[in-house]
Amino acid sequence: MSAKLAAGWKSGLTPRGMGVRIAEEMASEPDNAFLSRFRMELTDLCELWADLGYPTQIRRLFALQFEGGAIMHRLTIRQDRQAWRQIEGVRM
Repeated sequence: MSAKLAAGWKSGLTPRGMGVRIAEEMASEPDNAFLSRFRMELTDLCELWADLGYPTQIRRLFALQFEGGAIMHRLTIRQDRQAWRQIEGVRM
C-alpha cells in the first residue's frame, strides 16, 4: 500500500481527484507506463477501501470514479498539448 495513497484518502481527496493526480503525475509518460501505474494504484486503493470497511458496491463506485478522473484528465492534457502545438505551429 502506498503511503501517498493512504495519506491522500485521509486528507479528503476524492477517488476522482486521486485519478486526476495520477494523470498529472504521469502526463509525460507513455500509455503503457501510465496504465501500469494506474492498475497498481487502483489495486492498492481497492485494498485500502476494503480495509476501511467499505462495501463492495461502494468500492466499485469509487473505482469507477478513480478511472474517470484518471482517463478523462489524461485525455484533456493530451488535447491541450495538441492545441498548443497547433498554436505554436501557426505562430512560426
